[in-house]
Formats: sequence, C-alpha cells, structure tokens
Amino acid sequence: MSLPAVARNPGSGESLDSAVSRARERTGGRVLSAETRQVDGRPTHFVRILTEDGKVRRLRVDAATGRFVAPGR
Repeated sequence: MSLPAVARNPGSGESLDSAVSRARERTGGRVLSAETRQVDGRPTHFVRILTEDGKVRRLRVDAATGRFVAPGR
C-alpha cells in the first residue's frame, strides 16, 4: 500500500512520512492510514498500524517535536 505524497510541515519538525516510518519500525506492523490534523492548535500526525497479531494500534506524533504522544493529550 502506498501513501499519498505529503508536504513537510513549515519550519522545523517531523514530516508525516518520517512519523509513518518511525511508527512502522516501532510496531513492526503495516500502515493502514496516516494523516496530519490540528489538535489544540498543534499539528499532530495520526498513524494507524495493523500489528502482526491482528490488532490495530493508533499512534499520535507531535509534528513539531517528533515525540510520540499519549492518546487524549
């Protein structure tokens, strides 16, 4: 599955492509979807992964810092 081309965030920060790659490495799963949305005025990457055991994991990455963010934060 290929994801659409994604523009980098203005200024510094982590691109959606980079966040997807790190999420894939972290889980070892297959990417189902990825998008960037604003959460409390901050760009946040949302990545859905299908893990090897068949579970869907939803990861959030702060686009400005590149840090994984706990859901609800």
